[in-house]
Amino acid sequence: MANKVLAVNDGCVANGLAQAEWNLEYDPTPNVALGKSMSARFRICHQFVQGGQRLTCWPDATSLLQIPYNGTFARLGLFWEFDRAKESHAQLNGTKPSHPPNGKLDGYAALLHSQEYRAYWPDVQSSRILFVVPSEQRYRNMAQTFRDHPVAKVVRFAVDSEVTAEDVLTAKIWRTISGERRSIL
Repeated sequence: MANKVLAVNDGCVANGLAQAEWNLEYDPTPNVALGKSMSARFRICHQFVQGGQRLTCWPDATSLLQIPYNGTFARLGLFWEFDRAKESHAQLNGTKPSHPPNGKLDGYAALLHSQEYRAYWPDVQSSRILFVVPSEQRYRNMAQTFRDHPVAKVVRFAVDSEVTAEDVLTAKIWRTISGERRSIL
């Protein structure tokens, strides 16, 4: 994960952009006591109750980029997931008929709906969920699992080896659920 943070930072410098604003998974919320909930203690941990079920959205990292757009800058929020192929498809998607909503994407759906992320990105204009995956095969499997989820349209995948300072922002390494390749810039 640290290598990808550095790659994004170096990509910003190489493209004349302001440095990305980062929040990492365990960055604490200032002045919150240890006895408080995880979502109170950790800045990017979000917990929701939906349909009687508890949902959690806790990205590995978030970053905010200022992207040149029509002579000004758009603020793009990125939720990062560094996948090591250890979570099952049911854990990721959580939409199997035998399971209540509780998967990773269900947590993201609740976060995007609530817009709780505006606590740290008050003026964000758009957001994406980025999965850095170990292989092309893992991407294909995850895309198949996610394809019918309500947040699928904002999910992007890149193979770990492609996420370099030279390519992370400008190359078409980011794949949509349907396989279309896009760049961030």
